[in-house]
Formats: sequence, C-alpha cells, structure tokens
Amino acid sequence: MEMNEAQVAELGKQVGAVAQKRMDDVQTALEKQIKQIEEQYKADGKISADAIKGLSDLQGTVKAIEDEFGQLKTRINRDGLPTGGNGAERQKALENLIYDQLKELEAKGDFSQENQTGSKRYAVKGGHAALHQKAVGVFTSGNLTDGASNPAVSARDIRQTVVTNPSPSIHVRNLLNSSVMTQNYLEYPQFVGGEGEPGYQVNQGDTKAQIDYDFIMVPVRPRTIAAWTRVSRQALNDISWLANFFSTQMMLDLLKKEDKELLNGTGVNSIKGIIPSAADYTPTDAGYNTLFEYLVDGIAQLEAKDYAANGIVMHPLDYARLLVYKTTTGEFNHPGLVFGGTDRSLLTFNGTPIYKLNQIAQGKAVVGDWNRAELLIREGINFGLFYEDQDNVTKNLVTLRIEEEIALAVYHPQAFLDMDITAVTTGV
Repeated sequence: MEMNEAQVAELGKQVGAVAQKRMDDVQTALEKQIKQIEEQYKADGKISADAIKGLSDLQGTVKAIEDEFGQLKTRINRDGLPTGGNGAERQKALENLIYDQLKELEAKGDFSQENQTGSKRYAVKGGHAALHQKAVGVFTSGNLTDGASNPAVSARDIRQTVVTNPSPSIHVRNLLNSSVMTQNYLEYPQFVGGEGEPGYQVNQGDTKAQIDYDFIMVPVRPRTIAAWTRVSRQALNDISWLANFFSTQMMLDLLKKEDKELLNGTGVNSIKGIIPSAADYTPTDAGYNTLFEYLVDGIAQLEAKDYAANGIVMHPLDYARLLVYKTTTGEFNHPGLVFGGTDRSLLTFNGTPIYKLNQIAQGKAVVGDWNRAELLIREGINFGLFYEDQDNVTKNLVTLRIEEEIALAVYHPQAFLDMDITAVTTGV
C-alpha cells in the first residue's frame, strides 16, 4: 500500500465530491426532464410514455447513488476508522473500505483503472488523489529516485584533495652542487689544460721543470623559467583544495622543465645543459657493442682522467633494457661484476648509481662526475598570487605565477660523457 490514513481520508472526501457532482448532474437532468414534460403538457395536454420512462430512470439513478455512498458513510459512522492491529493493518483496512466502493463504481465511469505490473491504480476522474494497491516488496536504493525513474543520490561525499600528476623521484638538481648567484652576470675560469709536468732537480743549480696552465673565462647569465595561470577569486574561495593543487602541480611542472633544460639546454636564450657541454663518448675498443660494455667503459674513461663517476642518467626504457638482459640460452643474467652496491633498488655499475629521468631522450645516456658542475641560483622557486594584474580587479580574477632564475656552470666538460646507445644491444 502506498497511502497513509490522511491520504485515504482525503480520497474519501474526493469520492464524496464525485458522488455529489454526479447527483448534481442527475438533478439538472431531472429538472430538465420535468420542464420538458410541463411544456408538452401545456401544448397538447398529454404526457408521453418515453417522458415518463426517462423521469423514472433518473429517479432510479439518484436512489442508486444515494444507496451506494450511504452504505460507505454508514460504515464509517458506525465503525469509525479502523483501529485494530498495527499501523499497517489499520491502513490496509481503511484503504480496502474505500477500495471496495471504487470497484463498485468503476463500471459507472466515475473512476478509471490502470493495470500495472503487480498493482492496480484507481484514480478519480478530474481529481488529484489516487489509490494504489501494489505487491509488497523489499525496499532498496532503487526505490529512491529523482522523480524521473533515475536513481537518486542519497548521500554525497566530496574529497578535498586532488592527486597531482606523477613526478620523478629524483631531479637533476639533486645530482649537482648548488650555490647562490648574487648578480645577474657571472664569469668563472674554466681550466682547459696545460703543458709540462713536475720533475727531478738532479744536480744543485739545475733548472727545475716548468709547467703552465690554460684557462678560459666562461660567462654565465641566469635564465628565468616561469609559468602562470589565472583563476576566478570565487573559485579559489569556493573550492578549498584548488590553491594547494595549483601551487603543488605548478612546482612539479617547473621542476620537469628545469630537468629538461639542465640536461639538454642549447645555451641560446637558455641554459647550456650538461649534454651539449659534455664530451662525446667513443668506445675504447671498437669491439664493444653492448650497453654493458659501453657503461663500464665510460666509467673507466672518466676514472682514467682521475674523475670519480658518481652517476649515470638514462631514460627509464633504456634502464629497463638492463633488467631484461639474458644469456644466449634465454636465462636472465645480471653480471655480478657490473651490478654492485648494497641498494638493490638502485641499479649500479661498479658502485656508480643509474638514475632514471624522462627528460633525457631514449637512446641517450650520460656518465659523469656530477661534482664538476654547479647549479647557480639567482632566485629560488617562488610561487605567488596576484590580485592586481591586468584586469583582475574588474573581472575578480587572481593570477597564479611560479618562477625561478637559475644558471648552470659546467666547470669540467670533460667530466661528462654523452653516449649514443640507440644501436647497442644488451645481450652477449
């Protein structure tokens, strides 16, 4: 059952209203019939048999309506509203009381019935109330709709944090020494070589060995890396997580750009990066043609110049090539002499860690002594909000900006080797 006691009582009132209207209609028809009889009698002094029959039929209809609704009224006046049992049983009894009368009147056209699956619906014509009888079922969330038969959302949970885009676990700046740059222009002496070497003074008075060194002055200008966006003040006020998301994500994006420039910058209106500054790698032995041989040989070449190779940078997909190394018979085999160190989460070659970065091109690798370059910071990473930018005031906008001003000094270019590993294999 779908109606409570108040609704059923209201339906009873509407049933009574329908009965009253029907009686009023019959009364009007009766008066009209009497008037016709009077006019006919005045005209010819006779009353036709058809007129008498019509009058009798109307009187019978009035009596039937009075009897039908009188029975309903009598039952309610005599017995009152159902009171026995629990609430559901009382409601059912009350609805059945009205429902019985509706079934009796259905044939007379005062009520319409719509058959539905598992239920019957009686509606008063022209009225606003309806009585439903439907099969009892289990209440589920499907019973709660938005009025258009679509499931309604009964409860809403809104998270106040956003998972930012992924970022690398390490950045190029983590491999470099860094210092503050106090001016917007810097020159540093770069050692490029020399002649001679120390020797013995065999006899007293002999001329001692002479040596000399050569330097060039390398100019460095800091470069600004920046980004900005604009957002409405209302959005910042209404969306609690928005400001934190912008500051975090914009910093991550800036660091990715910084990684790219510190590695690959051309030096034309930009930083000159490690790779353009590095020496090109040439295998010591022309027979070297595997990635393992290249990396071991590169480390050895730096050590032969007294540099300490302390990091190898390569693309994650090239890193993976090392992990899937197999023997000629198909077994995975990581040579113990190549993979050293105690931290197995970080692949190493003779103790030199390998770092994965997406900002280096696939097919490239850099072996280096990263202490021989330095990140110069003129202005550190700075995030700011500006309410008075362009037409922000008139449009109620806020400008969000992130920027830094940095330079790179590669003091020893020969301490870095730029390797092309595109064509080399990993197998033996």
